[in-house]
Amino acid sequence: MIDIMRDYLAQATSPEFTQMIGEAHAVFDAFGVEDYADIFVQILMMDDVVDRGQSVQDVYDATRDLQVGLLRALGVTVSNEARVDELTGLLRGLKAVETFDDPHAILRHCELELHPEELFAEVLGLTTGIPAEALVIELHAVDQAVIQRIIEVAMTRIEEQAPVDRQEKVPYIEAWKRFTELADTPPVLLARFFADGLDVGYPFMLYVNMIGPEIETLPPGTIAADLVAMALISRDGNANPRGVIAEHIDTLLRDLSLITKVTVAANDLLVKAEIRATTPIRTELTGTQLQVEPSHDG
Repeated sequence: MIDIMRDYLAQATSPEFTQMIGEAHAVFDAFGVEDYADIFVQILMMDDVVDRGQSVQDVYDATRDLQVGLLRALGVTVSNEARVDELTGLLRGLKAVETFDDPHAILRHCELELHPEELFAEVLGLTTGIPAEALVIELHAVDQAVIQRIIEVAMTRIEEQAPVDRQEKVPYIEAWKRFTELADTPPVLLARFFADGLDVGYPFMLYVNMIGPEIETLPPGTIAADLVAMALISRDGNANPRGVIAEHIDTLLRDLSLITKVTVAANDLLVKAEIRATTPIRTELTGTQLQVEPSHDG
């Protein structure tokens, strides 16, 4: 908080209000918000022509507007009733994901079968110590991209802290390669995340939560391809992809007809994968029968 506003608030309002505004502005600094101080300089310059109480209210309103705009830019829409101190908590908790001392705990929270808003509240409950139940009521909507970014940051921090032996990941990488070779419908969402550096060997639900509700917008064959691929690269689904998909599909997809179509398509893909993995010699007939050349021996 700029010095002239700190001095002004110290005279015009309570220490608690001054502290609340100061904490909010410290978060702006942490996120690198530029030129926000100019807004408050203009408010103070108008103090001579407006009631002092109005200037204090203007400081509060401008601070909240900046918080709401910053959260929206980050992919979070908040409720109209959320106060400045509550929004400070949301922003501080989101920023803390980058430095939280236990990124494994963040990923464990990201495995929960929850809507993005609930999942976001659970993660911030971890990084702030504020109960998730109190945080979620401040949220109106959370973009899936926010959850994706949280997972990516936590994965990167884990790799930096203790790089995993690449040999441990070989079975998942090989399963991914085999599957992409045989799938008529590519796992488009998962492939997109791999292009951005997604790693293998994490729990199935972690990959599901990276994709989120977008998966329901795809054709059944594409959904099946993504689910099978996610199962094969996950540590809890690699050995039993059918089981892990069946365990979670009712919560991933809401339409019963879609669930049936995806289940059939996924089973078909898994049968192909099993045949490919267990048959040493693979002969594929595409409507043309094998032809035997006639012998010319006499």
